[in-house]
Amino acid sequence: MAVMPLTLANAIIDHAAERGEFVTPMKLQKLMYFAHGFHLASYGVPAIDEGFEAWPYGPVNRQTYEAYASYENRPITAAVWATGFRSVPRLDLLTDTVTVKQMAETIWDRYATADAIRLSQITHLRNSPWSRIRDNHSGNLSASMHVPIPDDDIKRYFECVMQRGYEGALDANW
Repeated sequence: MAVMPLTLANAIIDHAAERGEFVTPMKLQKLMYFAHGFHLASYGVPAIDEGFEAWPYGPVNRQTYEAYASYENRPITAAVWATGFRSVPRLDLLTDTVTVKQMAETIWDRYATADAIRLSQITHLRNSPWSRIRDNHSGNLSASMHVPIPDDDIKRYFECVMQRGYEGALDANW
C-alpha cells in the first residue's frame, strides 16, 4: 500500500532521530526517492502515493518540499504531522505498510553516511530517470523543473541497480 509522502518522510526523520542523527530537506528528498525506487523495483508498487518531479538538484516530491522548505539546508528538527486539512498518519500505525517501513529503514542504513550533495550526485548519474528528463530538455534545468518522473522509469532504473548489486551500484563508476 502506497502512503502519503509525508508519512514516509516522517518515518525517515524518526528513524534518524532514534539514532541521534538528523536530515536536511535535500537529504530527505534523496532518501525518499531511493526508498520509492527500490520499493517499486522490489514489490512492483510505489512506496508513496504522490510521485517525484525533476528539479534542478534532482528528484523532488513537492508535498515534502513544501512541508520542510523552511528548514532550507538546516537539519529537520520536527516532523510535520498535518498538511492543509489532512493529518499525516504514522507509518508504524498503518496496516499493509510493512514493506514501506522496512524499505525506509534499509535505505537509511545504507545511505545515512552520505551527505545531501553526494546523494544528489547519485540521482544525477547518466541514464538516471532525472538525467533523462534533463537531457530531453537540452540540459536546461529550469525547463525540466517540475516535470513528473514516471514511476515506470524509476522502477526500470532501480531494477537495473538491483541486478548489478546494491554495493557500489549507485556510485559515480556505475
